[in-house]
Amino acid sequence: MSIDEPRLELCGRVLGQDPARVSVARAMASGRLAHAYLLTGPEGVGKRLFAEGIARALLCAQSTQGKGDPADVGPCGACRACAIPLESHPGYRVLEAPAGGAIDIATVRDAITALALRSGDRRAVLIDGADSMADPAANALLKTLEEPPPGIVFLLITARPAHLLATIHSRTQRIPFTALDALSFEKVIEPFTAEVDLSAWSDGDGDVASVLHRIAGGSPGVATRLLAGIEACGGLLRFRELLRGVGAERPASLIDYLPALPKETVRARMHRLLELVQYGSWGERSADPDARRETGERALLVAELIRGLGGGRSTEITLEILARVLRGASAEEVARSLPRSFFATG
Repeated sequence: MSIDEPRLELCGRVLGQDPARVSVARAMASGRLAHAYLLTGPEGVGKRLFAEGIARALLCAQSTQGKGDPADVGPCGACRACAIPLESHPGYRVLEAPAGGAIDIATVRDAITALALRSGDRRAVLIDGADSMADPAANALLKTLEEPPPGIVFLLITARPAHLLATIHSRTQRIPFTALDALSFEKVIEPFTAEVDLSAWSDGDGDVASVLHRIAGGSPGVATRLLAGIEACGGLLRFRELLRGVGAERPASLIDYLPALPKETVRARMHRLLELVQYGSWGERSADPDARRETGERALLVAELIRGLGGGRSTEITLEILARVLRGASAEEVARSLPRSFFATG
């Protein structure tokens, strides 16, 4: 690579997160990159892509880290390290929970040990869904963060930072992410909106992108998963039947709204269903303030069901509670009927 050739922009594939990009670029340029970062913000706004961009820049053999120019800290895109697919790079590990499961202690220990034994000064561990770590796994990570191996940078991603240990917060540098503005959102979502009809949710006001921006809260990731779920359900009409409790008198039948994917476990399929209900409920929001508040509380309760599923709660109990929510029981009524231990699961 010639000295005059421009480098690839740090995390350039991520739109709408310039403050995060500037902060990390300055840290890399000054040679003061922290040993652990906590990327927090709404689901689906680019945290994973951003973390991968940091890792790619770290692992670049022609890294300009510590060279003093924030505009020149991206990967070169031409060296041998940059030519290797990121997931195949020996200095990189990704930890993430299976759908409906948790990150266990063995997964954390294996990744740390493998990289600690590897020679070289540039390594990265990405933990996607850090809040899904089981308690032993979180404690194992904490011990490593207290005495980090030289050369390893930990990149923790979560949309639920409150579910992480306070001591993990104190040993990581936080990078906040925000929902995308309408223009950035439209640029990201455009390839996915061809021939999509969401008129039932638009009240004749706004195109698909603007409707999705409202429903998904400015999150392209949520929007694309919602569209995929609607398609899997057989269209918006059938999906809205799910949200309105059609078939909820038989809780076990709710999972049939989503056909199983190849080799998909029941727990993973249940996780997809819960996410879909959580995202889709915003499309049914009313203009009435009390109704909107109830929608928010129901979405939070469904989020708790997702968390409990990852903590090992049975799919049968989860479906029973979901059915009550879809049949119209208020979130407060459902929550009041559950034992306090329910909300500590996972």
